[in-house]
Amino acid sequence: MPPAKWNWNRLAELVLARRRELGLSQMALADKAGVHVTTIRHLEAGRVANELPRSRNQIEPELGWAGGSFEAVLNGGEPTLVDERAAAAGPAIDPAKVAGALELLRSRSDDDDEVAQILESDLPPDTKFALLELHRERLARAERQTREDRERAERAMREKGA
Repeated sequence: MPPAKWNWNRLAELVLARRRELGLSQMALADKAGVHVTTIRHLEAGRVANELPRSRNQIEPELGWAGGSFEAVLNGGEPTLVDERAAAAGPAIDPAKVAGALELLRSRSDDDDEVAQILESDLPPDTKFALLELHRERLARAERQTREDRERAERAMREKGA
């Protein structure tokens, strides 16, 4: 159960302001995050079911916010921009290690093996996080594409039957 003090209106205002700052429409943000536009509309209107939306993990990155930013705002804090988190992480990432890990991700098709290899690697934690985020984004895009393909097929079947 979320705290009664959570400030949903403040979260709504900050999400709206950030979306506009990024030049995104509600539909564009919804598409990027892989959620229904109604989710964005309700979020920006402060209409929530007294719990954090399950889709927050999809929306936060598309706003350029680090994970946990929704909770931070609801508790009176500020969202953490991904760039701020990277700056706070310390020294730059070794480009050779990142390139090698990215190549591994691109060449592998078994998702569980990819995640295990990233986690078991000797890469710094911030690099692992970045790679896992890329992996998650790739999976989200694939899921979104599958859903869109299914919706197109269903629409075509309905139109054919009509």
